[in-house]
Amino acid sequence: MADTASLVPTAGFVPYAVNQSFWSDGAEKRRWFCVPSTNDFLEFNPHEAWGAPKGTTWMKHFDLELTNGVPESRRRVETRFLVRNSNGVYGVTYRWNSLTNAVLVPEIGADEVIERVINGIAQAQTWHYPSRAECLACHNLAAGLSLSFNSAQLDREFAYAEGNTNQLTALIAAGYFANPPNPVPALPPLASSADEAVSIEWRVRSYLAVNCAPCHRPGGLGNGFFDARLSNPTALTGLVNGELNDSRADTNNRVIVPGSLMHSVLYQRMSVRGLGQMPPLASTIADAAGADLLSRWIAHGVAMPSPLPAILAPSQGTDGLRLRIQQPANQSFRLEATDNLTTADWHPVALPG
Repeated sequence: MADTASLVPTAGFVPYAVNQSFWSDGAEKRRWFCVPSTNDFLEFNPHEAWGAPKGTTWMKHFDLELTNGVPESRRRVETRFLVRNSNGVYGVTYRWNSLTNAVLVPEIGADEVIERVINGIAQAQTWHYPSRAECLACHNLAAGLSLSFNSAQLDREFAYAEGNTNQLTALIAAGYFANPPNPVPALPPLASSADEAVSIEWRVRSYLAVNCAPCHRPGGLGNGFFDARLSNPTALTGLVNGELNDSRADTNNRVIVPGSLMHSVLYQRMSVRGLGQMPPLASTIADAAGADLLSRWIAHGVAMPSPLPAILAPSQGTDGLRLRIQQPANQSFRLEATDNLTTADWHPVALPG
């Protein structure tokens, strides 16, 4: 660290943010990455994890509010490192015991009981520091190793020191990619669960892509039959009325049953902690907001939007014209422009984000 007390990394570590964060028991997270040399480059991929050279390091820091909703009560908990090597990746984590000191967590992991006040109720929360093996369970080869370091997650604005800029545009301009796209592809970014301007289906799919798809995909470690990757249309994921490995002695149970929370096993397993919880690792507190989002989608009968013409909402900002569209799941739109309405010579316009 260049400044441990202020959590300022050494030169070369680049901050970034994601559209949809993995649930980490209520912790707030900050992220950085570092490519080992100016002669090394990332490999751009529009749909899957970006390729990264040996020595690339990702750093993720966790803060926890001891009283939720009170920023002043925030405490440093841990900082994790994921390092690309010849065989894949390895991970290590450090536990903070003061503002200026953190100690390496043993290879087998560790637990710590943290006293918190959540929604006015005092409780003891067990914070789990993952083992090296648990790191690799999620950061597996099928999932691309570096989770959430991809186009759909980083296609958003970030407050750099020079001002707000789209992260994809900034990284391409800075020369980080061996194969920079030109133009920047207009891809549907993942949506935040809280963004009510986005369809509930796309928010659910974004949430599941981050919290489930690393394991629930071809070649992944999940035992279920569904494939939560966003590259699949919802109807082909195996989520809706999908078969189960374990029906829990009820033949009416499925992965998701439209209109029935009782028979939607994915919802049931997300809502509990202990035996049968999902995700199975590194979590002792259920994600109430994530479960509520899924329950709303199920309760509405898992309604999926029909294809509709794009409805743009233009607004004039200090940096030019802004266009906003509600993004349905598994649908995209293309913006075209012309300089001559007489000849109607239309051409696509690339607009990141």
